[in-house]
Amino acid sequence: APSTAIPFMAVPERLTNDPYNTKFPGDVGFDPLGIAADNYMKEVLANFGVEFDPMRWYREAELMHGRVAMLATFNVVTRSTPLAAFLPDQLLEQEAMLQFVQLMAILEGYRGWRLIVDKDKIAGDIGLGGGPRRGAALKQLAMKQYRELQNG
Repeated sequence: APSTAIPFMAVPERLTNDPYNTKFPGDVGFDPLGIAADNYMKEVLANFGVEFDPMRWYREAELMHGRVAMLATFNVVTRSTPLAAFLPDQLLEQEAMLQFVQLMAILEGYRGWRLIVDKDKIAGDIGLGGGPRRGAALKQLAMKQYRELQNG
């Protein structure tokens, strides 16, 4: 079957080519470097008795890096407007940096733990709201993540 992203290429191994798939949202069959077929991380962690799906990890990283890039862009744009006067100054930012790093370390640890332990969670959904998702709500989340991957 041809890839949605690159119609003249076949869909790479381990990809579904279904952007609304609730197990792996946003998949349009784009993997020209063959990263999806590489099982190195899965094999290494299997030696320690840890079942691991690298595709969920890659998708989580893709979504999180996109979200950080959107926040950074928002910060740059906001600082070039009159709203910059309402943003924290450099002194406050330096004092709050350690607290920010601690908070980010906690959130990153939680995300990593959730990816390894909670196999049913969708990558990118850290579960801060909405409660358990089933059926139509799960499909709606997959659609939102597909849009985020396409436009974020």
